[in-house]
Amino acid sequence: MVVINTIRTIKQTQQTQQTQQTQQTQQKTRPVENVKLQKRTKLSKLKPKPKPKPKPKPVPIQKPDPMRSGGYEPVSKNISQLVERINPSPIKKALLVGINYIGTSAALNGCINDVINMRNNLIANYGFSESDITLLTETSTNKKPTKANIIKYIGDLVKNNTSFSQLVFHYSGHGSFVKDKNSDELDGNDEAICPLDYSQNGFIIDDDIKDLLVKPLSKGAKLTCIFDSCHSGTVLDLKYTYRINANAQDTLSKYYIRNDPKYGDTMGNVVVFSGCLDAQTSADSFEEGKAQGALTYCFLETMRQLRIANKPFTIKKLIKNLTLLVAQRKYEQIPQISTSYASDLDTVFSF
Repeated sequence: MVVINTIRTIKQTQQTQQTQQTQQTQQKTRPVENVKLQKRTKLSKLKPKPKPKPKPKPVPIQKPDPMRSGGYEPVSKNISQLVERINPSPIKKALLVGINYIGTSAALNGCINDVINMRNNLIANYGFSESDITLLTETSTNKKPTKANIIKYIGDLVKNNTSFSQLVFHYSGHGSFVKDKNSDELDGNDEAICPLDYSQNGFIIDDDIKDLLVKPLSKGAKLTCIFDSCHSGTVLDLKYTYRINANAQDTLSKYYIRNDPKYGDTMGNVVVFSGCLDAQTSADSFEEGKAQGALTYCFLETMRQLRIANKPFTIKKLIKNLTLLVAQRKYEQIPQISTSYASDLDTVFSF
């Protein structure tokens, strides 16, 4: 009995040891499986790396084929177009009115010649073409200098003007004055020009000329006016007036400048050359073998003499030489300049 129990005990002990070994083996293998599962779990949570974006392919530069037409435009042409957009060419227009009042008791002789000479000067020396210039004279076929036509063509002159416009208005004919009705004149009179039909339809006074000619100007537009007529000193009622004393020494006191507070600044840059003071008359003269107005002749002759030097000349130089020439030719009238802005007399003059 003892032997049997011992065998049983041994067997039981062996079975117990085998069971314990099996459990230990299972415990040893499970952690390995867990590690593998954990690793898989971690890998499954990782986001895949985004694919790199493809780099854009460089656009090949097309080279012009000199053998083919329709290639690229020349670089010089492109640059010139760009420059023109940045600094466009000036827009030049001129209206020239000359009235001799042929067949009337108030007939003059040189006014039509004046505007023809001015037209030739603008074309020859200042870049105007014939199509840029409108002439109103009695000899014009369908453009007579009537009151209605002068008003109409002044409107055409300033129509659609821009800051690049360079405009010229020249009037040669009779001038007059009427009683001032709005108290803006120092002498109590409004200056006026006399259309061909003034005896039927009346004058055009300076207030109306300013409304028609000056007020529509765009900012920076340039207007040069020449009035070869009597009583024309302040014909456009501009703020600043300049006059030179031809007999004085060349000092600052030689130049007379008046700033009239009744007249405001204007959008455009306006310069007016008048044949005489408000209280004076302008001469209808005879120069170089033909009838001409004293102011127009001296104005064009002064510019011709200044151009001989082939150098730009200033407003001061022009009014000084003009006034001296008028005096040398024995005319009693005193030319005058008026402007819409405080002008530096040393500014270079050009139409």
